Amino acid sequence: MPKYKIISILILILSILQVHADVLAISRDEKSFLLMYFDEDELVVISTTRTLKSITRVAENVSIITDEDIEMMNAHTIADVLNTINGVQVSFSGGPGSIATAIIQGSELYHVAVFIDGILINNLSDNFAELGIMPVQNIAKIEIIKGPASSAWGSSLGGVINIITKTPEPGKNTRGVLRSSIGRKGTGDFRAELSGKRGNTGYYLYAGRLQATELTHGNDISNNSFYSKFSYNLPDNAGIIFTLSYNKSSRLDSLGRGFFDSRLEQLFTGLALNTSPGREIVLNVSLKSSKQLVKFRSSYDGITEGKNTVRDITNGISTQLKWKHGRHNLIIGTEYNDSRLKNSDYSDDNLKKRQWAMYANNTIELDQLSITPGIRYDDISTSNNFVSPSLGITYALTKNTLARIYIAKGFNAPPLAFTSGDNEVLAYRSNPDLRVEKIRSYQAGIETGELKYLWLKFSVFRHDIEDVIILKTDTDTGIKNHVNDTNQRRQGLEIEYKTLPFNNFTLSGGAIFIDTRSSMATEGIPEYSYDVNLKYDDGKSFRALLKGHYIWWNEEARNDARYSSIIFDLNIIKNIFTERKSSMEIFLTAHNLFNGSQYWLFCYENPGRWLESGIRIKF
Repeated sequence: MPKYKIISILILILSILQVHADVLAISRDEKSFLLMYFDEDELVVISTTRTLKSITRVAENVSIITDEDIEMMNAHTIADVLNTINGVQVSFSGGPGSIATAIIQGSELYHVAVFIDGILINNLSDNFAELGIMPVQNIAKIEIIKGPASSAWGSSLGGVINIITKTPEPGKNTRGVLRSSIGRKGTGDFRAELSGKRGNTGYYLYAGRLQATELTHGNDISNNSFYSKFSYNLPDNAGIIFTLSYNKSSRLDSLGRGFFDSRLEQLFTGLALNTSPGREIVLNVSLKSSKQLVKFRSSYDGITEGKNTVRDITNGISTQLKWKHGRHNLIIGTEYNDSRLKNSDYSDDNLKKRQWAMYANNTIELDQLSITPGIRYDDISTSNNFVSPSLGITYALTKNTLARIYIAKGFNAPPLAFTSGDNEVLAYRSNPDLRVEKIRSYQAGIETGELKYLWLKFSVFRHDIEDVIILKTDTDTGIKNHVNDTNQRRQGLEIEYKTLPFNNFTLSGGAIFIDTRSSMATEGIPEYSYDVNLKYDDGKSFRALLKGHYIWWNEEARNDARYSSIIFDLNIIKNIFTERKSSMEIFLTAHNLFNGSQYWLFCYENPGRWLESGIRIKF
């Protein structure tokens, strides 16, 4: 589509939506009802349109995890947290800190876009995000969009995981947290954070280390991480924010008569300027950079089989213009990214990719009804361009019941290695003619609190995917390459529930059922999973959480997978000291309480029952 047509569409959206009314906000009745079941932080969503928005105006199927939830479950990495989300399926290669990836509603790994502070962390080679290395102490909230979110985020056919980090604590005094835990087989998790504000300058600092030795057979892990965020207030409601995130991981997996050694480094930086040129307008300009370095070494029977070094670098700039007026909450944005990939196994050791995009999303509030149109155009140097429209509608049927409808067209851009990365060692030939995978998504849902003491949410979805990318092998030459070959339909049902506290106990959970239809084999696409959680909180000094998770991996027989057990984790927290703003608590976690087996591949068994204890000091 010519660029002038895209600009015309954006101008048309602006010109049509000129009406006056009250500022977009969550009503008092809606808020009082939702606060019976959810925390304040869960009532506002950023991810769906990339601007603040009431959860009652969100048409997409969204799940939210707060820092309090993370603390309650004693999670070590983002992968641990996502493993508790209904509709998200996480593949682990061992215990905490091991290689882990996530899919949403049975999608492919490279269909899910993961962002931290607006920076995409998916790698360039195969477009999947390594979640087992990402710490959780610095996280304020995680928002998960289930299904395509291309009208806001671009290439995200399966969904988006948006990680929002903590901000500097206001006030003159420094606030901080020290946390330390030890467990079986030398497992240790050590964290520290400081936050505060002095005059116009705010700061947040985090450092941590996660380690484990033989928690699963032949699996050694050492993860170190650092995060910092600095803010500076400028005159006229303007401000600057600088973020820097660094993670370094060393892993050793002993697989039978060989081993696989990997070392990973990640550096993500961002510099953002926020200003308000008008009373109802906010302008954001952001510079972003991501660098990832991976080194692999493998051996079999004492013979070194191979070494590989992968470097990918992406630099980008984005702008956002937010306009909040009357019934409207409009955002218009642009993005530009320049990426380079170097892989020692590729024939061409300097692959490049450029991408620019324009998008517009608006939320229109009309009493009980809200309408959210969106559109985005992506120009991609390595594949065809794409326009992603969407339309979301929510309607408050009653004070306690909300209906949602969402229709969207989205895409997944082929990973750079698929279009340019010839690999002689693996007899792989890239395909520069690969087209984007396209999806048409239809979603509907209803959530209600009409039943006394019980909140329920039902969501149905249908994803029709065209030009699905598959790996083919030439039977004559043995050469492999990726091609657009087939179509696929994924459809299903999600159910979630949560009760009001009863004698300090709260019961919650959910289930998802996925039906996949394709001309290709559907093994490896999960068919269903379910979660159940029982929480106790006396509101004073004692908390406990029992979490159960089950997934039917639907793996082919040769993977020799095991998933006949529900995995239960129990976390107990006891406050032993509180004075003013300082406190001390101890905790005990029993992982895999009943020693069950749940893994998708025979060489990646999950840890058996193991205990962990620790202390947390807040000041």
